Amino acid sequence: MSEIKNILSADREIEIAATFLDDQLGFEYCIQHEINIVVLNISLQNQTAYSFVMEVMANKPIPCLILDTGDAKEIDHPRALDYGIVDVLGVEYLDEHLVNPSYLMIKIKILSKLKLERFTTQIQTINQDQQIFPRANVKPAAPKETIISKSDTSPLIGEPSRTRFDSIIVIGASTGGPGLLVDLVSQLPVKLPPVVIVQHMPKGFVGQFAKRMDSQSKITVKKAEEGDQIEPGNVYVAPGGTHLELVQVASQVIIRLTLGNKVNFVRPAVDVTLNSAVKIYGDRVISVILSGMGSDGLEGSRSVKKEGGRVIALNESDSLIYGMNKNVIEAGIADFVSSLDDITFYILRFLKKWN
Repeated sequence: MSEIKNILSADREIEIAATFLDDQLGFEYCIQHEINIVVLNISLQNQTAYSFVMEVMANKPIPCLILDTGDAKEIDHPRALDYGIVDVLGVEYLDEHLVNPSYLMIKIKILSKLKLERFTTQIQTINQDQQIFPRANVKPAAPKETIISKSDTSPLIGEPSRTRFDSIIVIGASTGGPGLLVDLVSQLPVKLPPVVIVQHMPKGFVGQFAKRMDSQSKITVKKAEEGDQIEPGNVYVAPGGTHLELVQVASQVIIRLTLGNKVNFVRPAVDVTLNSAVKIYGDRVISVILSGMGSDGLEGSRSVKKEGGRVIALNESDSLIYGMNKNVIEAGIADFVSSLDDITFYILRFLKKWN
C-alpha cells in the first residue's frame, strides 16, 4: 500500500488523515473521526475487507474503496457490495508501480463526494436485513411498490424459441449494481432467452452473488464457466478478472473466458460481452445498462443499436451511481430510460415483437 499512499499524497485535493496496518485500530479511527472515504486492502490483518465494511456501515456509514489484487478467497459477507457507497477496484502492479493510477484517483474522488443522505434508507435496510451487526431503533424501509411483477409480465411472452441464435439479453453494472441486480433478476420470468450479467466485481464475490440471485429467482442463475453452452431460461454471471465473450461453435453458442487487456480499466467489461453478442445475435440483442462509474457499456450498446438491437438504460432516480447509464442516455442510444421495476416490462415488450 506504500505505492498507493505515495500516489494519494501527491494529489493536492486529497489529504491522508491516517494509515493503519491493524484493522481494529483503523475501524476505531473511522468511528471516532470525520473522514470522507476509507481505502483498504481486500485482505486485512484480522478480517476481510467485506466484514470490515459491514461493521463500518452498521456503526457509521462511510464511502469505502476496496483494492483487490486478485488473490483473495471467497468473501464472507456477500452483501457488502450492495451499498452504493462501496466499490472495488482491481489493482495491478508493473515493476512495483501501480498500473493506471489515474483511475484510482477518479474512483476516490467520486466516492468521497457522494452525499450520504441519499443512501440512508438503503444502508438502514441492508443493515436490518443482514442482522449481523444489529443497530438499535432502526426501522426497515417501507417495501418498494412493485410496478411489474412476474405474474404481470408472464402473458407478454410465449414459450421462447429453441433456436439458439434467436436473442440474448446482456445486463451491465458496476458500483451500486449488486443490489439492483438481485431486484431485477428476481422479476424475470422463467420463459426467457439467455441472460448474461457483467457486473464489475472481484473473483471471490461472484460465486456467492450468483447463488444468492438464484435462491431469490424463478430463473436459473449461475456463475459463468469456460465452455458453458448458452441456453434459454438461464442467467450467466461473468466471473471477476476475466472477460466474458460469446462464441459460435457449430450449432451452439458457448462462453469463452479470456484474459485480454482491460477495457475501460475493467475486466470483465460490458463492452467486450456486448460486441461478441452482436456478432452472433445481430439485431436480437437487448442491452441493459444499470448503475456504475465510468462509461463501460457505452460502445457495446452503440454496436447493439447500430445493428438494430435494443438498449435500455436505468433512470437517474433509481441509480446509486449515475455514470454508465448516464453516458448511454446522453449519447442518445437508449430506446427507453426506465425505472428498475419497469425494465422487465420493456425486455418482454421487445421479445414479444420479435416472436
